[in-house]
Amino acid sequence: MGEIRNRFTSEVIFTFEGELRKANLWRANLRRANLEEANLEEADLEGADLEGADLEGADLEGADL
Repeated sequence: MGEIRNRFTSEVIFTFEGELRKANLWRANLRRANLEEANLEEADLEGADLEGADLEGADLEGADL
């Protein structure tokens, strides 16, 4: 199981099984999430709130933004 945490407070925002590749994160609240180095390849992030999220080094190839 994985967790996405607030990059400032470390509060758990989202938990998941496996990886986020091809994940359906449509309209997800990922504000201030630490997604550094995350594999988000082909993930559906349409309408997701990524304000302040750390996406440094994240794989977004084919992701729907």
